Amino acid sequence: MYMNDEELELPPMWALRRIKKLWMEFKDKEFRFDDATAVLKDDDPRIISSALSKLVKLGWITVRKEVGNPPKAIYKISKPKSVEAILLHVKVED
Repeated sequence: MYMNDEELELPPMWALRRIKKLWMEFKDKEFRFDDATAVLKDDDPRIISSALSKLVKLGWITVRKEVGNPPKAIYKISKPKSVEAILLHVKVED
């Protein structure tokens, strides 16, 4: 069920709802904060920032800095197959 025998710790429900929407949109593609705000358009940008930070800390999303001035964060769901398996087995209410 999990890649590399690593288990993902479940985030709080508020963050899990957001990873579900992000996963449905991006799966294994990279995205930027602006992309996430477009998908999570009903959320305040501060909530989106908190959710991304929490999901990065828990290993659900990876982040790297894009070269530029200013550098921008590029996010990616770190284990899309594991995330998919978890989301199929955990009831996530919108």
